[in-house]
Amino acid sequence: MDQRPTAFVPPQPPPSFNLTPASISKRLQNLIETANNAIDTIVSNASLDAATFDNVIVPLAHAENARLSGSGILRSFRTTSLNGELREAARQAGDALDELYLQLQHRDDIYRLVDAVRHSINSKKSPEPEPEGRHFLEQIHRDFLQNGLNLPAGPLRERYVSIRRRINSLSDECAANLDEQTKGIWFTLDELEGVPERAIAAMEKGTDENEGKLFLDFSNDSGWVSAAAAKEETRRRLHIARDNRCNNNIPIFKEITLLRDEAARLLGYQSHAAMVVQDKMAGDTSTVHELLKGLREALIPVAKREVEAFGELKGRDLEGKGEEWDGHVYRWDASFYARKARLGNEEQSVDHAEISEYFSLQHTVNVMLEVMGDLFGLVFRKASEDCPVQYDAWHEDVQLLSVWNTEGEGGDFVGFLYLDLYTRDFKPQSPVCRSLVPGYTRPDGSRNYPSTILFCPFRKPTDTRPSLLSHHDATQLFHELGHGIHNLVSKTAFARFHGSSGTVVDFGEAPSQLLENWLRVPSQLKRIGRHYATLSEANLRHWQEKHATQSAPPDPHLSDAAINHLLKLLPLGRALDYLGDVHISTWDFAIHDPTSREALEKVDISATYGQLLREVSPLATPWHQGEGDGCLNPYTGFTNMICGDYHAGYYGYLLSEMYAMDIWENVFKGDGDNQQAGRGLRGMLEKGGSRPERETLLEFLGREPDAAPFYKWLGV
Repeated sequence: MDQRPTAFVPPQPPPSFNLTPASISKRLQNLIETANNAIDTIVSNASLDAATFDNVIVPLAHAENARLSGSGILRSFRTTSLNGELREAARQAGDALDELYLQLQHRDDIYRLVDAVRHSINSKKSPEPEPEGRHFLEQIHRDFLQNGLNLPAGPLRERYVSIRRRINSLSDECAANLDEQTKGIWFTLDELEGVPERAIAAMEKGTDENEGKLFLDFSNDSGWVSAAAAKEETRRRLHIARDNRCNNNIPIFKEITLLRDEAARLLGYQSHAAMVVQDKMAGDTSTVHELLKGLREALIPVAKREVEAFGELKGRDLEGKGEEWDGHVYRWDASFYARKARLGNEEQSVDHAEISEYFSLQHTVNVMLEVMGDLFGLVFRKASEDCPVQYDAWHEDVQLLSVWNTEGEGGDFVGFLYLDLYTRDFKPQSPVCRSLVPGYTRPDGSRNYPSTILFCPFRKPTDTRPSLLSHHDATQLFHELGHGIHNLVSKTAFARFHGSSGTVVDFGEAPSQLLENWLRVPSQLKRIGRHYATLSEANLRHWQEKHATQSAPPDPHLSDAAINHLLKLLPLGRALDYLGDVHISTWDFAIHDPTSREALEKVDISATYGQLLREVSPLATPWHQGEGDGCLNPYTGFTNMICGDYHAGYYGYLLSEMYAMDIWENVFKGDGDNQQAGRGLRGMLEKGGSRPERETLLEFLGREPDAAPFYKWLGV
């Protein structure tokens, strides 16, 4: 019998999810005790006069590495488990870990040691550490200051600590509300006129009081209804219901915003945004304001032309139905009339339902991994005879891949990638990639390898229904896999700098936004797209049943004509889409960079959202129909702004896109097979946040970033 190649035995096992509420609690207590003991040991072994990088900063880094490595697993059960007791145990663990971090950041004894080391190095009394170590020192010193250690002991510091605790509590409450938010809306079949039959067939059928109705899932079905439902009232109901699905977060978000502002002012900053942006790529709030002003001025004229074109279509549409038109193109009209515009010219028409038949979920994922493997020098292996990995997971549908370098890149182990592809309660309802265990260097010099999870909300295929993706879904999938690649190839010594989450928010999206371009290249679409009916006999039978009048089987690959038409029409509505990001970013800064504390206290956040929307977007809103200021509140579901790192940072999507388009046009030269550029990009990703991201980008580009490709992409 052939021996299994030992080269594919990972040097460490994957994380175990075989935990109970009791074992989560036990692990939590061990983690807390270990973290506190590590800090106590540092304090007892070092004095202010003898504090050095080696006896303070290095053990502090190792302690943080261990804490971050252990906390990811405990927190993960909140969004992976169907077991309510496990989710509650994970929630409690998350609260306890937040409290642990807060306590550690308010220990004067360790802060004085860190400050002494920094002063000694800055005054040249101690040798300069290597760059990542120096960057770590500067960041933890900043963390102590931004957690109130520069405030005198007493009422001010106590107030600051109470604010931080309250924000943590409110963020947890917001997250719980999001877990319980309304998942969808019921419609009758008549109300869904125009929606493709295959989309309707996939919807849940109602019973009892919903007998005869279909459940439209916000995460899975709403795109089809927005783009294809012929009745405007259906689109309107969907739009308003989706934007108001978590309105119990409105007062919570306002309180969080006020507390963030108060905390920043206690520390001497003019606003929360001023505190947040100083260490980001933008550097200061004026840069962000100028960025948004420039994009707004450039995009509004283009977006107005798009809306005028949609208006012509809507006018003819309603006239043909004998209905009156109030002269407005509403937000719920944009996707519908963009689709009509794409279908309006028979020579350029694109049937997106037909396009989706070329993007079956599992095949698309498999080929995307091949594409990324070629680009970055990676191999993705499933647990098998030649890759013996024993693992447990939080659900039977979860796949585990071990990731390796190609022989040309050394052939060594890289990390683990979990694929959780199908919709399920209590998991993220949009594609997202999250770091589970960061990579870092252990005290003995060995490597702790990373694990990352790709969550998706796609429907699980059945014997009678394949799981098909739209071109937009496939693009999102490539984006999130990009974050996964970033998490896997990152090679930092310290866990805090690992992967996409270890970089600043106005740079961390750039690599994934860059990778979206692969779904806009004809050769890559040919490679990735494969008609589902050609993948198996069962799929072929399904297709034949749906297309009984067609005798010839479908072409295996997208035709050149379909690809050319798809790519030619993709820019339609792009200015409106990006103007939407400009609106949210402007609103984000309006509430996080107010003119004064008094002004913020008077602000109605929902009304401000609506007022800025009317100023920025040429699309009409419910306010044009006499609705009140609080009629649209999609921000209540912005998890990355409420519970994540994108508060005063939503502009980061736009700035990152600017970098991404520069790299695509000037480094890759628009070539998705440019492996030399791919290896160069990998070298940039390997650095994570281990040095200032601006330095990393300038070194990669060899110059200052060029905004021209981004504006060209926007059509301005």
